[in-house]
Amino acid sequence: MNIIRTVRNNWKKSLFATAIGAWGLKYADQRWRDWNLMKMYCTEAKKYGDLMLKSTNRPKRVVVILNPAANKGKGRALYERNVAPILNLAGMEVALHVTQSEGQAKRIMMETVEKADAIIVAGGDGTLSEVVTGIMKRADEPTFSSIPICIVPLGQTNTLARTLYLPSVHNTVQFIAEMTLSSVSGGLKHVDALNVKGGDDKSVYAVSNVSLGLFSDSEIRKKRNWYFGPLKDRLCYVITAVRHWKNELKFSNIIFHYTVPCQGCNRCKELPKKIEYRWWNIFIRPQHKVLEKDYTDVVNEQCGVVKDTNVNFCHLDAFANRKANSLDVKLTSNDITKSDFIKKGWKRISKNPEDTNDTATISNNDDGNRNDIYLKKDGNDTDDDKDIHLNVASLTMNLPNDIADRKFIIDSEQFELMTPLTLQILPNKFKFYYARGNHVIAPESKIFKMPKFRNA
Repeated sequence: MNIIRTVRNNWKKSLFATAIGAWGLKYADQRWRDWNLMKMYCTEAKKYGDLMLKSTNRPKRVVVILNPAANKGKGRALYERNVAPILNLAGMEVALHVTQSEGQAKRIMMETVEKADAIIVAGGDGTLSEVVTGIMKRADEPTFSSIPICIVPLGQTNTLARTLYLPSVHNTVQFIAEMTLSSVSGGLKHVDALNVKGGDDKSVYAVSNVSLGLFSDSEIRKKRNWYFGPLKDRLCYVITAVRHWKNELKFSNIIFHYTVPCQGCNRCKELPKKIEYRWWNIFIRPQHKVLEKDYTDVVNEQCGVVKDTNVNFCHLDAFANRKANSLDVKLTSNDITKSDFIKKGWKRISKNPEDTNDTATISNNDDGNRNDIYLKKDGNDTDDDKDIHLNVASLTMNLPNDIADRKFIIDSEQFELMTPLTLQILPNKFKFYYARGNHVIAPESKIFKMPKFRNA
């Protein structure tokens, strides 16, 4: 009775103590489950390490590009706690490069790294973009770009990792550990690259998406509204609609120069060379390159032909269509209302623009080659949407000259907007590791429940 009377007489303190105790219990439960998850992943990695010790092959040499500033400065701690133990127990020879400034990851890939069996990018989308750009600017790019890449998602934005791997995993430790272990036991998947080139011929390479316009302006402005806390993600679109809704920020009468996608023809594919025989070929078979397919008789008159079209838009999203090896471009109409702009912006928070894309219908000829892009307005009866979808191989746009103070987004990173701006798809340019499945099933949120291995 004394306890009940004390609680009743001091209900504010009791409520505060209960809240603190509940938070502490939840925190302890999460740390306990994360510890057990890492224990399971380390056990799994040790199996591969033991096999490596028994074999006569040299250890797998991996180059790790670590961004310690990722995830608000937590990058190094996350790496040392969740990544390094798995790599060491798996018997890998690790060459660690820690970046200290912006752009250093690109310079490391261009100048420092020489040989590797795999490249591990420990950071976010910005670090990945720098690594990819550094690889593409190497003198030995054709051979070096064939080295598999593993993404360890330590950043706040991990667009490609979420797109390619485990979109249903929400546990940070499991996500990081699963991606790290994929460099040991995962499969390989080809990924397209985007070449973004400005008027000064400077190129930036991306693997996720390119975004420019009103939505990008709002998302860039998001960091300035940090004092709104979790509401800043939604308020940034409201602020744009109320304070920054100007016709000058929209793009009118923009000329697009584009080429249509091609699935392969005698114009764009390497053709077999005629073998010249010599007398010594009676004893030694002549060496020649074996091609996957002979495109000599495949004709596509539209391949590489530059066409023009005139469009109006307030926002552009471009990303690789990995199924069709082409560039999907989504244009938001200039006629969008403020309420529709806010509604679409809020949808972008919970959904990647790539997930909501409706691929345009393509006209095909008998050889399966695309003849032209198809511009369409969405015919959804439930949503009065006037978005235009384009499907191209390359796109060059001449933007207005008064864009010096505007920026656009490449793989979640900000860049100064350039004109003319060229986007080009590079099909199947890189190979990325992906997880074949969860090695450990994370437990439900129950106090101190141990995880179990996935059933075979």
